[in-house]
Amino acid sequence: SQPDALVDSAEVELSSYDSLSNLGAAHVHSVTWWGQYFRPTLPADAVTWSVTRLKFMAKQDNDVLPTDIKLCIPITGDSQPSSTVVDSATLAAGVLTGSFQWLEVLFISNGSQAAGKGLYVTFSNNIGRPAQLRYQTKNVVSPDPGLSEGGPVWSWSSAASDQSLLFYVYGTYTTAVPQPPINLLRSVTITLNPGNDPSSRVRTAVTALNQPQMP
Repeated sequence: SQPDALVDSAEVELSSYDSLSNLGAAHVHSVTWWGQYFRPTLPADAVTWSVTRLKFMAKQDNDVLPTDIKLCIPITGDSQPSSTVVDSATLAAGVLTGSFQWLEVLFISNGSQAAGKGLYVTFSNNIGRPAQLRYQTKNVVSPDPGLSEGGPVWSWSSAASDQSLLFYVYGTYTTAVPQPPINLLRSVTITLNPGNDPSSRVRTAVTALNQPQMP
């Protein structure tokens, strides 16, 4: 038999949360960072997945500065983001306005994750107050960890499952497709019988050096 073929999907929505109620502003600044957990629901035959882009709601805070956005592996138990970064992007200074709006960042390295595993997307800054993120402050219903608050030296609180950023994560997933067996001609057996006497039968085999594929 031959190994399964790995097939990549088209870009799909991997995970999202959106709401119009109980909304607040999560301020990103030099002492307060934010991390949102997400875990995509994938087809049963998916083996890995990766992120291509992220949409979120934000507006300008006090300072016109860039905001660092990272995709991070969770710690054991998924309650907080770890310092292991699989991809990163930057929300450029000057993009934000005085009103909340949907923004988008792209991810390039697309570090793949095993099916069933989640990631945190974190928002951080080391020198000022660049952004406010729109989030739901209560009554989020989810079996997964939600919004985690952190800061410098990578210290995070356990995620609050009843809170969530407003976000959409897009990406691709890879499925394993079983392949039919390949039949190869490995040898040919030849039997010669010059007469009716079975004892005169000659039997030999020839090895096929190039082992062609048989239909």
